[in-house]
Amino acid sequence: MGTGIVALGVLQIFVLPHVLAPQHAQYVGIFSFSRLFRVTRMMRHMSFNWTENDWFQYLSGGVICLNAAVLGFETDSPNPAWWWVNQGILLFFVFEIVVRSREGKL
Repeated sequence: MGTGIVALGVLQIFVLPHVLAPQHAQYVGIFSFSRLFRVTRMMRHMSFNWTENDWFQYLSGGVICLNAAVLGFETDSPNPAWWWVNQGILLFFVFEIVVRSREGKL
């Protein structure tokens, strides 16, 4: 599977941009999803014992406090940039749920 992912990456970066017509070059990025398989395989074999360390607990609490502050700022001054901040916080929360469920501590 690792060889296939590397082959798709080489195809995406070096071959397809030169073979496809310019109007179809936007479809080259479709092979990027294959990197997700690599990350998933890597996460299956990792140990997530570090999620019980104090630094990760403090980090999670800090992100929760940051989320509360962002909600307050977002209410007072609406700005499209808050959407990106919320997406970053959401990404951290999803990561936390995944690693905790992988470790069986959820």
